[in-house]
Amino acid sequence: MAFILLYVVSSSVNSFTYADYHKYMYDSPDNFDSLVTHLNSIITNPTNSFLQIQIPLRILPSLLLLSNRIPEFIELTLAHRDIFNNFPLSSIPGFTAFYEKDPLWLSYELAMDLQNQIISSSSSSSSSPLTAVDHTCVSSPSQEACCPRFSNSELSSNPTLATQFLSTLFDAHTKLGVFLDETGAFTYSLLHFQSAINLCGPNTGLELRIALATPTLYSTNLEASSAREKLLGSLTQSFDDSRIDHPYDSLELMWSGTPATFLVGYQGLEDSKALGKIAQSYIDRWGETLLQQQNQNQSHLEAGPPSNKKLNVGFASSFLADHSVGRLIAGVIESLDTEKFEISVFSCNDFYRESYYDEERDYPDKVKKIISSAATNIVLLPRDFTTAGNVIKSFQLDVLIYPELGMDSYTLFLSYQRLATTQLVFWGHPMSQGIPTIDYSITSNLFEQHTKLIQHNSQRIMLEGLTVKFTKPTTPHLSSRSDSKELFNFHLNNVYLVPQTLMKFHVDFDSVMVEILKADPKGLIVITYNENQILWKNKLLKRLENKLGRQEKGQAPSGRFKFLPSLEKTQFYHLLNAADCILDPFPWGGGVTALESFASGGVMVTLPKKQHVVTLAAGMYELMGFVPGDEESGGVVARSESEYIEAALKLAANGGANDFRQKVEQKISQNIDNLFDESRLRETMQDWETMLLSFRGSKQNE
Repeated sequence: MAFILLYVVSSSVNSFTYADYHKYMYDSPDNFDSLVTHLNSIITNPTNSFLQIQIPLRILPSLLLLSNRIPEFIELTLAHRDIFNNFPLSSIPGFTAFYEKDPLWLSYELAMDLQNQIISSSSSSSSSPLTAVDHTCVSSPSQEACCPRFSNSELSSNPTLATQFLSTLFDAHTKLGVFLDETGAFTYSLLHFQSAINLCGPNTGLELRIALATPTLYSTNLEASSAREKLLGSLTQSFDDSRIDHPYDSLELMWSGTPATFLVGYQGLEDSKALGKIAQSYIDRWGETLLQQQNQNQSHLEAGPPSNKKLNVGFASSFLADHSVGRLIAGVIESLDTEKFEISVFSCNDFYRESYYDEERDYPDKVKKIISSAATNIVLLPRDFTTAGNVIKSFQLDVLIYPELGMDSYTLFLSYQRLATTQLVFWGHPMSQGIPTIDYSITSNLFEQHTKLIQHNSQRIMLEGLTVKFTKPTTPHLSSRSDSKELFNFHLNNVYLVPQTLMKFHVDFDSVMVEILKADPKGLIVITYNENQILWKNKLLKRLENKLGRQEKGQAPSGRFKFLPSLEKTQFYHLLNAADCILDPFPWGGGVTALESFASGGVMVTLPKKQHVVTLAAGMYELMGFVPGDEESGGVVARSESEYIEAALKLAANGGANDFRQKVEQKISQNIDNLFDESRLRETMQDWETMLLSFRGSKQNE
């Protein structure tokens, strides 16, 4: 990066480089305060020139805002208002490009908004533009003083506070609460949510967000179990304290559609039971509103005798596009016999409103086009849950299917209503949410036969085979694994790849990775990650290196783990092909990634016995003829951690140039079409149709 204005000078107190910034910012959010101190020392040093202080002076406000040091932020802005006013960021060559590439970019923009509020309202260089109310609400906030006119009717937008500055500050707190949670500054995220509550009280709904907060990564199992105990112990009080009319009114959902409970399901701590308790707490607090019982017209649920009319089937989701959920369910929607079924699709997300299913437009999104062509009705649901529920009920559905529950707040809360005679959830997000209006969970014995750890809060319907109509991924021309390895400079290592999101890196999985590297001196574990999650990434790296360092009795573990930023699709397929062994993590493994791995010539080791969700990789392996315990299968579908480690080491030996890996790869290549075989797909769809038609004439499931 050409960041020419981060100067290096002789005195250590004056030195500040981008490397310093990276070290402080991304090594750990705990270092925010250290960087604030360092930058302050540069800015306040009287021997420093304007050129030496202007970069630290631009970075410091964002840091003070990130760490919620608002009085210091105001003081700094007032002390240097002439510089901030006369030398905007755009006037500093290279700085805009620098902050736009910073994963914490939002803090700069929010800091500038607040500074503009302060500077533009200042009448002179000596006066403070802030009112007495501003100062009171910064030092000792209360809803009465800071947010006197806030009511639940404002919940479609951020509330209007007592002054414009306070409204901007509240907006910054709620945005940073969401943003820092996603990037990895988890403690500061909660601090900003709490600051927003301090300004506007329980009408914000943010106390629910704090109570349900779960970090992407824990350091130990004890830390995770203690946090779970605290979460479940605080539910009643936190929910009772909330003054919002509906849980979807919690203000952080203006900036993120992800439920606060999303990460609860990744901890391997009887997560479905915990989610069931949370669902019951929602009902205890907002039952009438969530269930819409007072608005429930039961006539659409009282089915008459079986008839020859088409069965009315609906699909409701926010991800009916080129998303893993959309790709899973599109083939099912496309293949249902329209002579037997009337298919209605309900889009639950405003994100698609501009272009979703517009027949006059081109279709760059193939999944949208498939669904649009197959459905009888396409409906964009309104935000209001009562209205949305009435819209769906007007279709008098026999069956309503949620392709996933748990990934999107709107769909999750909508599913509490009884909108069809029978309501099902598919395994698009394979973690039972405990919602009582869900009658059945659709799954497959293929995905559950090798583990006893999967929990369901509703009855299971076991279909045969993969349960979906997978489309074979279109991979680029991969001339040889050697070329792919050359692309990533993997020739000197035995490469073990984990191409999964960071939230799937459970503490229990660490021991397997560490044992692999301990047994393989040339081993390198490669992990893909989203660059915006660099703080989470560095937390995981420290966790792994600490464990490896202890295992290797003090030997430096540096360099045994390599993190690669997310790649575009073609490069990603090359990466899958380049890996000597792909590791399927637990307790939450891969799904679509496993399919892409096999299609790219990758070989994978999986341990279904340790999975808490559907074991997709093991199921795919079984259809390709790999059987746990079978000598020919070589342990790639492992029965124990030791077997998992042994198989991984055998696959990666000699950079993957070995007879065992060649044998496994050849068997996958010969049998991968079993996953896409037309006769199997017809059987899958026959299963779906038989299941759906079995609900004809059913009455509401109680």
